[in-house]
Amino acid sequence: RNKESPVKTVQGKRLRMYEMVLLEGNIITVCGKQCTVEFQPSADMCWQSWANNELNQASTYPSPYANVHKGSLCTMGGLIGCLPSDTWKPYSIADRSEHAKKVAKFMSTVESTLPEKSKHEWMLAYMAENGIRQLGPPRIGQFADRQRPEPLHCEINAWQQILSVIYLEFVKRGMFDVFIRVLGNPTTKPADAQGASDTTNEHPSLGCGLSYLVPLIKEHKIPTRLIGVQAIALSRYAYRLIDCLHSTDESLSQHTVCLALGRIVLFLLHACSIFNKVSTTPAELQELDENCKLYFNLMYLFFPSHVNVTVWTVAYAIPYHAFKLYKTFKVGYGIISQQMLSPVKKLEPLLKGSGSRSM
Repeated sequence: RNKESPVKTVQGKRLRMYEMVLLEGNIITVCGKQCTVEFQPSADMCWQSWANNELNQASTYPSPYANVHKGSLCTMGGLIGCLPSDTWKPYSIADRSEHAKKVAKFMSTVESTLPEKSKHEWMLAYMAENGIRQLGPPRIGQFADRQRPEPLHCEINAWQQILSVIYLEFVKRGMFDVFIRVLGNPTTKPADAQGASDTTNEHPSLGCGLSYLVPLIKEHKIPTRLIGVQAIALSRYAYRLIDCLHSTDESLSQHTVCLALGRIVLFLLHACSIFNKVSTTPAELQELDENCKLYFNLMYLFFPSHVNVTVWTVAYAIPYHAFKLYKTFKVGYGIISQQMLSPVKKLEPLLKGSGSRSM
């Protein structure tokens, strides 16, 4: 499941695929219990595209999880499924094999004397026109059908996108210095600065505790790549940034944008806290689906230029696969994660204190 896994070496990829097939066909005794294993290729979208031997998310059809076109990323109320009425269809191994054959057949008709760059451009144009991502047979064979969005990377990328949106709002309002201050300020007051009667720990000087990012963002290097602990901090304390966007002279539209940002943060926070769980219930999955859709709808309505493949994946692909995984194994979607991101008290700071104004 690691990006640097030996499965990514050309020499060993086929052997390891066959090893996985053999493992799945056996019953293994562990601590006196008979067990079976299932290989779950779980990694970021870049690795998954490599393992599937397909184009990456910069292509016209950017997602490994369904045949969504860049032009339909902003569709509200869409569905992933195999029914004729569904908006997008997930790729199957049969689809991948057929698409790879089509690409190979087309390339055989391209003039062999053309430069490699021109051949590549012809191939990309053909693939975009025909809704194809597949470059050749998947490197992990039949296991390509089991590719699911990895919770850890989706959560980090989604919060990274939120940070970019908030940053631009501050810049638009000429409040960049305020953004930098709140982003880098500590999340709690020092112990010697807290009064005996102070129980809320909320203070105008508090922030998100992301001082590490400040030098990069001062140079306006946005989007800035986050790691897990930074995404957690942003999810906990983004409301402080949004609160500081408010001003007494803000227009009605600016006030509405602040409210929308607050709800986007809240919906994403709720969604992440559910899809990172290793155990769940049908009621929680319904809540996950609702929060993902509301997060997406507000992103599209207020910040359409920021709706990218990550936002679409969180809104549609994760709920789709979470329902499928629960139906098969009765487990939460977090079971396939490379790392558990959700701390127990993740929702607490947002549901109390000064963040209530922007919610």
